[in-house]
Amino acid sequence: WRSMDEKNGTSVRRTHPASTLKDVPADLLEEFVAAGQGHVFRFWKELDEKERETFARELRGVDLAEVANLAAGHVEKGGRIARDRSPAPVLRLGEEPSFTTRRRAAEEGRKLLAAGKIGLFLVAGGQGSRLGCDGPKGYLPAGPLSGKTLFQLHAEKIAALGAAHGARIPWYIMTSQANDDATRRFFKEHRFFGLRPDDVSFLPQSMLPALDDAGKLILQSKGRLFLSPNGHGG
Repeated sequence: WRSMDEKNGTSVRRTHPASTLKDVPADLLEEFVAAGQGHVFRFWKELDEKERETFARELRGVDLAEVANLAAGHVEKGGRIARDRSPAPVLRLGEEPSFTTRRRAAEEGRKLLAAGKIGLFLVAGGQGSRLGCDGPKGYLPAGPLSGKTLFQLHAEKIAALGAAHGARIPWYIMTSQANDDATRRFFKEHRFFGLRPDDVSFLPQSMLPALDDAGKLILQSKGRLFLSPNGHGG
């Protein structure tokens, strides 16, 4: 491609950076350059063969159409990510006819529990490192006297609810790629805290490539994309 030399105004031929990456799989390079994400290969020449294979495999798993669609909804005309800080909508008691009061809402909840129509969802993808806990946050001994962990306290509340209403209550626990194995192992070691194992389901949260303010993919390292959870519940 050509550009104007700033000093004398003459046309100068320059080489596109992508054209120098002959070792990048051609189809992969073409796809990312066409999507405006060719910068992810800037350190390609510094990677060894195994690192290149791993990075190429990761890049092939990226849905560039989805990335572009997500970015399009947030990037303003100026090329920066638009941030919506408006409060989320809240359904307050009295706005919904069948839940005019807390008492009626509680009554309806008890009916649904007894009918086996209630399931519980726990967001548990975080690590407890900032709380001084080595492992998932659910490991944290939160009981001030009993020392029971968060996972155990939740499990016992669910067991009590089920017993009080004569119903089995399914419990869905959303983990992360970082703590899924540890969380499953913790529950098995503690025999699911008295709950039926088939009433407890674990689902690892999906990850998406993170974007900068201009909608460009961010590198975590020279041969790895920076990934971020795709939102509570995906």
